[in-house]
Amino acid sequence: MAIYGHETKNFVERFEKERIRYAILLDNLIYESYEMLEDVNASVLKLKDTGEIVPSYLIQSHSKIIQTISHLGEKKASLVMHPDAGDMVDEEMEKRIGKNV
Repeated sequence: MAIYGHETKNFVERFEKERIRYAILLDNLIYESYEMLEDVNASVLKLKDTGEIVPSYLIQSHSKIIQTISHLGEKKASLVMHPDAGDMVDEEMEKRIGKNV
């Protein structure tokens, strides 16, 4: 049982570290996407100010970046709302103990 407790603790620590790394990765990708969106918006405004037609590739880029930001935001929210590893291990232990009683 001591070995299992040690393995569980290591799993929980590894899981939480990986979860934090993934959350940081998502934050960085969201930040970069917002920077790209600002660049596209600036290009569109510049074209509009000069009276030029906004090319379809800029409109498509704008739409795609917004979709990407939304998708990444959903992933981040799901990650944050998901129970932590300690809770999942506790729940699994309760299930296993209940079966053995």
